[in-house]
Amino acid sequence: MHSIIKTPSQIMAVIILILAKSIAIAQENQIFVIEPLLIEVSSNQTVAISFPSAVKAVDRGSPQLLAQKVKSTENVLLIKAASPEMKPTSLIVITTDGQLHSFEVTYQSVPSATSVQLLPRQHSVAAVLSGQQGQRRLDSLIRIAKEYQSNIRRKSSAGKVTATLDGLFIKENLMLLRLKLENASPINYDIETMRIYIHDKKQIRRSAIQQQEILPVAVSDTINQIKTTEQQTIVLAIPKLTLTSRKRLSISLTEQNGARQLTIHVKPRQINRPATL
Repeated sequence: MHSIIKTPSQIMAVIILILAKSIAIAQENQIFVIEPLLIEVSSNQTVAISFPSAVKAVDRGSPQLLAQKVKSTENVLLIKAASPEMKPTSLIVITTDGQLHSFEVTYQSVPSATSVQLLPRQHSVAAVLSGQQGQRRLDSLIRIAKEYQSNIRRKSSAGKVTATLDGLFIKENLMLLRLKLENASPINYDIETMRIYIHDKKQIRRSAIQQQEILPVAVSDTINQIKTTEQQTIVLAIPKLTLTSRKRLSISLTEQNGARQLTIHVKPRQINRPATL
């Protein structure tokens, strides 16, 4: 298997273009950092990653990671370790729809999955965001959601840091998630990433992994740190959704240079019964 696709200068040009677009969007909306997906590879088995769109460029963090497109299709990437001594590395894939996909790749003699399918990411389709009047309406909904009575309680704790989902509301084509963050430890909690995603409820070994990123329409507050003894509340507005019995919604926070990882899981019966604002 040979490495691919494009020259380093071409890859860098595409990345710069995507970053420029992201900066323009950031002037009006909050930015959510997408946590890299974890992928296991071995030297004697090939892992196939299927993308929603054709693969345009690939950047490998190490030459020990081999990557190759499937000739018969443009959206499937095959990856493999060159040797069992491969150290953890990164993989960045840019697809023709302008999406940047980031992976953290580790060696495992028997990978947990040999087929990974990435579902299309949710886009902001909420009509309430159109124009200044729509933005004022969205701001009003977020304020109401902050004060509304609690109708759910799902939490995750690590090292005396707790994230609690205590509000799940809906208004027309928007769903609002109220998240309370508390740090009872003597060490500040620096947020590296925050993700919202839908995934399979149970992962059967060696079956295909499916994750669907949910990009927020709006975030009430920009929070990069939860200081010691501090409590904060944020509201995340996302496009409305429902879940089947085989899926669940998860909200995860990772700590920068730390081990206190927080993940809240929401069951289908809970996500399908939000309170109406």
